[in-house]
Amino acid sequence: MTYTDSRPLGERAREISKRTVRTMLDKAWSMRPASALSRIIYYHSVHPSLEGSHRPADFARQMEWLQEHGYRTVRMSEVPELLDDPNSEPFVAVTFDDGYADNLEFGVPILEALGFAATVFVVAGMVGEDRPIPSSRGHKLYADRPMLTKRDLAELVGAGIEVGSHGQDHLLASKQARESPRAFLEDVAKSRETLAEATGGDVTSFAYPNGQRGAFSRTTREVLFEAGFEAVATTIWGTLNGSSDALELPRCEIAAEDTIEEFAAKMTGKREYRRLYQRAFDRSRAW
Repeated sequence: MTYTDSRPLGERAREISKRTVRTMLDKAWSMRPASALSRIIYYHSVHPSLEGSHRPADFARQMEWLQEHGYRTVRMSEVPELLDDPNSEPFVAVTFDDGYADNLEFGVPILEALGFAATVFVVAGMVGEDRPIPSSRGHKLYADRPMLTKRDLAELVGAGIEVGSHGQDHLLASKQARESPRAFLEDVAKSRETLAEATGGDVTSFAYPNGQRGAFSRTTREVLFEAGFEAVATTIWGTLNGSSDALELPRCEIAAEDTIEEFAAKMTGKREYRRLYQRAFDRSRAW
């Protein structure tokens, strides 16, 4: 059977153009010297068969690469203090967004086997959802997999994994704050309280849903600070250094289709151009 792309010609042309430009930039930046710099990387789902998920074997190989290359892993709550330490050795914060149950089932055993720390950013209002979540609710989550339960969250903490907030309902923070800063404050405070109750500990880290340029603002920063969050992650590409803002931290996406060679390229600074276009183009508009 022959596949026919039914999308409008303009949409197909734009996608081809983007792929071409990215391929050219990948080749150009691959010539740069490798560097071992501190960064935050992020995943979503780890599962043997579900679409869009990292396969456990691929995730394990990536974590083994970090170990082989001398990276130490840290929790998000540790990042602000490390940024202030000029003698800090390169580190990586491994993070997961959304709070899918497969993080615990397939991801945590791999991390435990290596003695690695990590942080799972959980959508507090989705804790315990065990059925497909209708996309009409507007939160942009995978609709075909169960979410972590309160018992799962306690188990994560017992395994040395930090639990952070990914909001109450995985909505665009900038839009919430624009409509009502007070309501946004109540929303994120509720998420922090819910997760703290489930884990038995304080929750001081937060990751913006979507996390691109238009997903956060000066107002969201002020609200999150008021709510007590100390380490806040975006999804704008970049590395960490002493000048990094702990309330607007860059993160590097590890895609499900990434080969180990692509993972190594991302970790060694050969994809840093992505920060430039993520600052220039607002990818939050898809929401």
